[in-house]
Amino acid sequence: MESVAVRETVLPNGMGLVEMPVAGRLATAISVVFAAGSRHERAGEVGAAHLLEHLAFKGTENHPTAAGLSRAAEYLGTELAGSSGIDNVEFWTLVRAESAPEAAELLTEVTATPRLAEADLEAERAVILQEIADDEDDPGARADALLRGVLFAGHRLATGVAGEPDDVRALSREAVLAFRDRQWSPAGGLVAIAGNLDYIDRGRLGALVARIPDRPAPPPAAPPPPFTARIALDQRDVHGADRA
Repeated sequence: MESVAVRETVLPNGMGLVEMPVAGRLATAISVVFAAGSRHERAGEVGAAHLLEHLAFKGTENHPTAAGLSRAAEYLGTELAGSSGIDNVEFWTLVRAESAPEAAELLTEVTATPRLAEADLEAERAVILQEIADDEDDPGARADALLRGVLFAGHRLATGVAGEPDDVRALSREAVLAFRDRQWSPAGGLVAIAGNLDYIDRGRLGALVARIPDRPAPPPAAPPPPFTARIALDQRDVHGADRA
C-alpha cells in the first residue's frame, strides 16, 4: 500500500490544515469541515445543520445565484458538493490540479460568504420536507429512525439529521444564522487537501480561508444519554397499500 505523508498545521485564523500529497496524481481534492452536525443543534434549531448546508450552495457574495456558482465550478471542470451529518458538515470538490487555486476560492466562498437569503430558505425547506417524506416510505430508513429513537430517546441524536417535518417548518432564518454563527468557527474547523498539491499556494489558501469570520470555538455537544433497553415497532399493511 502506498504511504502518504500527512502534514498538519494551523492557519493564521485558527483553522486546521491537513495536507496529504500523493505523487503521480493529476487532481486535487479539497475539503472544508466544521463541527456543525445535527448533534450540535439546540432547541429551536433542529434541522438547521442540514438546511444550512443546502442554503450555502444557493449563492455567494461573488456568485449571487446557484446557477452562477455552478457555472463557475463547471468552468473549472468540477462541481461543489456538501453533506451534513451527526458531528460535522463538509464541503468539498475534486478538480484538476492546475485549477485547484480557483476551486479553493469557490469552496471558501461557499463557507465564508454564503448569501443565505430568505427566499432560498423557503425553497430549500420544501426540498428537505420532500426528502423526509421519501425516507418515511423507505423501509430501511424507517428502521434506522426507529433504532435512533429507542437508543437516544430524549436527545437530539434520537432524530435524523434533517429533523422531523414540524422542526423544519418551524425553522426561522434567525435560528439558522444563530447556528451558523456559533458552529461555523475556524477554531472548530478543518481544511484538508490531498492529491497533487503542486499548485497550492499556502499563503493564498490562508488568505481565502481567512474570509471565514473569526468566531469563538464552538461548545461541545451534549453527551448521549445512558443506555436504556427499549422496544419500538412500526407495522404497516404494505400489501394493502400495493392493492390500493
